[in-house]
Amino acid sequence: MNYIWELLVRGRQQELSHHEITFTYPERFSPYTELSFEHLNQDEVVKVADVNPYYRFNEVFQGYFHPDYLEDKEVRDVLFDIIIHYLANLDSYMGMTKREYHINFAIREIEGGIFGETVKEGFQTCTLKEKKIIAENVLRLHQTGEGIYLFQDSVRKVFEKSTIFANNSDRDMLLIHLAVPETKEREQKVQLLKTLFLPFKYEMKIYWEYLFGVVGVPELMKQGEILMYEE
Repeated sequence: MNYIWELLVRGRQQELSHHEITFTYPERFSPYTELSFEHLNQDEVVKVADVNPYYRFNEVFQGYFHPDYLEDKEVRDVLFDIIIHYLANLDSYMGMTKREYHINFAIREIEGGIFGETVKEGFQTCTLKEKKIIAENVLRLHQTGEGIYLFQDSVRKVFEKSTIFANNSDRDMLLIHLAVPETKEREQKVQLLKTLFLPFKYEMKIYWEYLFGVVGVPELMKQGEILMYEE
């Protein structure tokens, strides 16, 4: 890990806010690297990182830290951190495709509450991977209008062991087996997906760990792991 954008991107992947990372101007640094770590092959995300600003941004920082100027150090440290964050963000966006940029924009919109507080709160329980899945399907929803398909697609990707059944006696009812224990956060995720994608006329019945038995399917006919199906 050598570049400032790598540190921000890896931080996001580990659910670390960019506000939690501080870039500092070191007393000594190597002219051959942008990030200065104690170990040359540092691969872990750190919250405080020394940066050689002249490695790629000499035109921005030349003369910035004159050795004879010792005043206003705290102000300069804060300004340095702000500028490096700005440059690192620009760096990270330059490697994105147009689609990735739109997905990140959709994530910011949802987090900003544009779809309402309930959706915003449910979205906060999601991992970065889940947020990208949901944001991409929100974009697809505006393009295709295929809410029911995108609801099923989102459920299967967020809850990887899930199975979705159609109710033969009621076409507007979905039976969803998530195959995980019920928790408050998971319940919020289900309601989030329902609010964003499921058309109003559809209803859903959630089965968490266990499902009703299906004759002819041995995996669903285990004693102690079968629920009674009720209309």
